[in-house]
Amino acid sequence: MIGPLTVLLLLPLLGAVAAYLVGRVNLRAAKLLTILVCFLTFLQSVAVYMDYRVRPKAWFPAEDFLWVKDLGISYTLGVDGISLPLVMLTTLLMTVAVISSYEYIHFREREYYPLLLILQMGVTGVFMALDLFLFYVFWELVLIPMFFLIGIWGGPRREYSAVKFFIYTHIGSLAMLLGILAIYLKSIPTGVTTFNMLTLAKVIATRPEIFYPGLQQLIFVAVFLGFAFKMPSVPFHTWLPDAHVEAPTPASMILAGLLLKMGGYGVIRIGAMMLPEALKALAYALAVFGVLSIIYGAFVCLAQVDIKRLIAYSSISHMGFVVLGIASLNILGINGAVFQMVSHGLISPLLFLMSGLLLEKAGSREIPMLGGMTKRFPVVGWVMIFASLASLGLPGLSGFIAELLVFLGAYQAYPLLTMGTAVVIVITAAYYIWMLQRAFFGPLNPRLEKYHEHVHWSESLSMAILIIFIVALGVYPVPLLDLISTTSADVVRLLGGA
Repeated sequence: MIGPLTVLLLLPLLGAVAAYLVGRVNLRAAKLLTILVCFLTFLQSVAVYMDYRVRPKAWFPAEDFLWVKDLGISYTLGVDGISLPLVMLTTLLMTVAVISSYEYIHFREREYYPLLLILQMGVTGVFMALDLFLFYVFWELVLIPMFFLIGIWGGPRREYSAVKFFIYTHIGSLAMLLGILAIYLKSIPTGVTTFNMLTLAKVIATRPEIFYPGLQQLIFVAVFLGFAFKMPSVPFHTWLPDAHVEAPTPASMILAGLLLKMGGYGVIRIGAMMLPEALKALAYALAVFGVLSIIYGAFVCLAQVDIKRLIAYSSISHMGFVVLGIASLNILGINGAVFQMVSHGLISPLLFLMSGLLLEKAGSREIPMLGGMTKRFPVVGWVMIFASLASLGLPGLSGFIAELLVFLGAYQAYPLLTMGTAVVIVITAAYYIWMLQRAFFGPLNPRLEKYHEHVHWSESLSMAILIIFIVALGVYPVPLLDLISTTSADVVRLLGGA
């Protein structure tokens, strides 16, 4: 019998095959089929959420089948309060990305939509895999469709950016693989031959003579490199601005909204839940990494002229809050880190969607080439203002809740470091308000007189979905926080926090 979590993987896989075949006959039908598959997958994730709220323990693990007996590789899937919000975010955001592609992609559509569905399967698999080998397979699978999405449908420097994205993130993946193999090989002398995360976590905790502190810390550094490249943390971030600027708008939405979250999720799933002693020992260094990313990303944003590049660097800054929250080792920080991943997974795609519409409707994303946008392009202008305010942490929107939780948790652990980081609140407000003032207010740039705003239904629907969730989580964050708390408390107990 096929389990509910396997359905979340099979639906996009079968949908990719069907969309490719249907695309030979009718491209419009292939588009609508892809939207339908993504929406059905979202409904399936909601069904999993409803059942999880009733019986949470039954979903971790939920499906467990031995795959390769001699190597101890198993097909083990499960969700908990950390992964389930990200699974739901994946199915929601992929639906939005496919809808926004409806009028955006105009060539090689037959290959484009199946690649999106394969990408969805890979990202969802990362968030559900409880076997290290399976986790790594899904992790690497994600690189392939994103490489082609950037390299085929991207901007003028698409080949360079696609190769750079692949090389950088693959190097990080290889470091992570070394850490995974170290855990696997060192567990064999204990009589355990498996890649199962839950079993290996018990071995690591109960056999300190084999997994001694120095070894645990070395393994943590190896796997963290893979996650740091993906988030990305400074100084492993240099691939991200190029990839974002050249990627097509829907791919940028997925890259910022989902792929970056794989790194933060990995730090919690493997770093905190399998190597808690190593994380405790390296927590301050991890916090410094987070603060460095927060401050660096914010200050670099001040110098950007291209709005899409500004949003890319702001993602580096905002993902730094995830690292800082995890490093706090307390429930406020962990809750804030996961909430930030979900919140940023909604806000940044909206920002990238609007930057794509700027280029399409107004012919440029360059701030000096814009001006008075709200007069000529009211929908694009005011939604961009909303998204910017959400990103800078306006109360009542999801970004405020996420950053508040991280600051409260981090202050308990590192008061001086956190107070020093608080300056970023001002810097973030500065670069967003400065951008809005120059691009969207003031007199209308004469260059824009020849352009007219026409927002397609697919673009309006994409905006509306993201706006609704950003407001809902900002006004009433309790359901998401309750979901996260079902697992974050266990993570904090492992870390010896409060």
